[in-house]
Amino acid sequence: MTLPYPNIPPDIISFGPFHLRWYGVMYLVGYFVGYRLALARIRRGIGVLTQKELDALIPYLSSGC
Repeated sequence: MTLPYPNIPPDIISFGPFHLRWYGVMYLVGYFVGYRLALARIRRGIGVLTQKELDALIPYLSSGC
């Protein structure tokens, strides 16, 4: 017995040439959740970065460099 593979379309919303896709939304959710978790660790005093360093690191990570 096998589980059928779900047939989920990649687009959430399409407006002409603009397509909002599931994987793009998941990247945003991942960055947001990761930032919030890192910030919580910093506030509890168990993070290795300061909040200023984390804020400087996030744009670098999200740019794909």
